[in-house]
Amino acid sequence: MQNMTIEEISTALSHDLDKARPNAFATLAYDSARKLFKTRKENAVFEFDYRQKESDFWVGTKTYGSGVKSKVRFKRH
Repeated sequence: MQNMTIEEISTALSHDLDKARPNAFATLAYDSARKLFKTRKENAVFEFDYRQKESDFWVGTKTYGSGVKSKVRFKRH
């Protein structure tokens, strides 16, 4: 994971999100200022850091319009 480029990580994360929830997520975008990937599903924003501590999962946060955050995990395939 550490030797991958941002483009490779983006492709892998997009692929795994599509496998987890087909057609549920909007296009993945990289926020270079905050060094994380962002995507949307309905009215929630999902953010994933590109440095993952758990090698088997993409771990991120889900933020609702109200500002409440919760952890999310998606299995890497």
